[in-house]
Amino acid sequence: MAGEFDYIYTTDANGFISRFHADELHLTERDERLRHNPNTPGKEPDDHAGHLAGDRFGGSPDLDNLVSQLKDVNLSKYKKIENEWARALDPKQPGGPKKVEVDVKITNDPATGRPIEFQVEYKIGEDYFKKTIPNS
Repeated sequence: MAGEFDYIYTTDANGFISRFHADELHLTERDERLRHNPNTPGKEPDDHAGHLAGDRFGGSPDLDNLVSQLKDVNLSKYKKIENEWARALDPKQPGGPKKVEVDVKITNDPATGRPIEFQVEYKIGEDYFKKTIPNS
């Protein structure tokens, strides 16, 4: 478990993160962003150190929550999903916040640990979503 809300992480036989799970995602009450470790496994020159549980959800700034992500994955594809989660958790939304459950499975390159793809499954209230994000 890692981060402000003890989210669950699983590693593969090589010690690389292969799954992130949150039975209930939360928004942090912190205003400032935590400084994170940029040295993720298998990181290529244009990669970002991407949070599986974003800083705004109390995700750890350490390698127990960070993986190498293409810039477009980190700043667009994965972030769009995170924005959905944040909107659902917003207490100011009509009807109040909804429960958000998240399960991300990561297929890694076994030699480097760099993710090949992310299978993101999540529930917002009773609505289920599944998206696959390639990281190549």
